[in-house]
Amino acid sequence: MSHLRLGLLGILLVFGVQWTLSVISTALAAGLVATALMFLILLATTGCGRLALRSVGPSGLSESEKTLIGATLGLGLLSQGTFLLGIAGLLRPWAAGALLCAFWIVGFTELRDAFRSLGANWNLWRERPVFAAALLGLIAAVFWTSWVPPHQYDSLVYHLALPAAYLRAGKITAVGHLLYSYFPQNGEMLFAVGLLLGSDLVAQMFSWLAFLLSAAWVFEISKREMPLTAALLACGLLASHTAVMLLAAVTYVETMAMLWVTASVLAFFRWSEIPDEPAGRGWLVLSAIFAGLGIGTKYYVGICPAALCLMLAVRTAFIRRRTEGPGASAVFSFAGIVAACAAPWLLRNAFTVGNPFFPFFYSLLPHRGVPWAQENAQGYFRMLTEYGHPEGWLMELLKFPFRIASGSLRFGGG
Repeated sequence: MSHLRLGLLGILLVFGVQWTLSVISTALAAGLVATALMFLILLATTGCGRLALRSVGPSGLSESEKTLIGATLGLGLLSQGTFLLGIAGLLRPWAAGALLCAFWIVGFTELRDAFRSLGANWNLWRERPVFAAALLGLIAAVFWTSWVPPHQYDSLVYHLALPAAYLRAGKITAVGHLLYSYFPQNGEMLFAVGLLLGSDLVAQMFSWLAFLLSAAWVFEISKREMPLTAALLACGLLASHTAVMLLAAVTYVETMAMLWVTASVLAFFRWSEIPDEPAGRGWLVLSAIFAGLGIGTKYYVGICPAALCLMLAVRTAFIRRRTEGPGASAVFSFAGIVAACAAPWLLRNAFTVGNPFFPFFYSLLPHRGVPWAQENAQGYFRMLTEYGHPEGWLMELLKFPFRIASGSLRFGGG
């Protein structure tokens, strides 16, 4: 009798496994294909970025730093390359494939060193296996959730809808019913690469990749400045943040903005450690490049280079009193590089609408060819003020404990 029960249980188990696999096999196959594509894209962009780093980056970098900075630069190069395809009317699968092949050919010679560079951090993680395993588990869990097909509101009406419209037209063009088509779109250009490869999951994985690289920046810089446990804890605080975990698995551009800001700020502080040395200038150039790419992703990232420019002006003025270090030219060079890297989307708006910052400054700068009435503008910016402090910051601060305890829709309700 016991053998019969075991046999029946075995049959039920086999049937259950087979049924489960039949249900999820399509989703698993799509996720595995997307993962393979993302891995190849990461290799191509990292190799190309490491090569580009030779001409703009600081000297004396470790191999792990070269790989991290190269991967970050490579994503920026891929977004700019896709933008150029869109301007040229070549947003086609064959063109995207040719672009990625070019990245692969150019950066192939760097891949061996890139793989070898991973060993240094791996050896460090083995010294703290519990912390490292917890951190990698968080990152893996977020990656797993990126296998869920896009279903978020903003993804379907904006972040994926725009590149999908561009792909149908074969070029970057105005989408009449979407005001957001005039916003900077470095992130959407990366999403377009995923769509051109036939996978919306690849588009989502770009958000996860930006999250991964942000955590890697925190670890790579902090391991020089603090104990290993503290560096891993810093990464863990970032990786376990609720908003970060949510946005890292969807086609929103916030994790990309986070990557550019993180890279820009940390590169700036590396410069501040060695401002008088030739290697320091390379860190400052990288900081400016990443800040410009951030503005090309989301307007509000402009706060970052503005703050860094102010800090640079104060710092260089202080240095000039003591040494013959960089002066005002460093501030202008920094601002110029930021502007150059942010320019593609601003110039596109200037030529098509007449206002490079559209829809901002709509009352000051003229615009054309856009059904943007005064009441539309007022309604849009009135919506943005909902995220501010309508009752004054002090009163809002006093009411904050009650509102967060009562589950106010003001905190992520949209």
